[in-house]
Amino acid sequence: MEMARLACERVTGRRLEIERIDRAKFSRPILPEEEIRLSVKIQSAEGVLHAYASFSVSGEQAGGASLVLRSRGTREHGTGRFLMRPQTLDETSVCP
Repeated sequence: MEMARLACERVTGRRLEIERIDRAKFSRPILPEEEIRLSVKIQSAEGVLHAYASFSVSGEQAGGASLVLRSRGTREHGTGRFLMRPQTLDETSVCP
């Protein structure tokens, strides 16, 4: 989930926090030496980001989750609206 949050930060250019994780499901274990491919689809609505993260290893689906993210510090101050079109980001990461 942290990889998905960081990918969304990269796209938006803002520091984000996970407000909620919905429907998280992992279909197989991911081993430390495996390369993970992360695909994140993000949309903004009413000041929050809704993201769906999909994880795969060697082309095999390994899991996915729906995330609700908010710009850090926006709960108390009511600022930080996101104005962006739906986007998809693909990242590959190798865990050391």
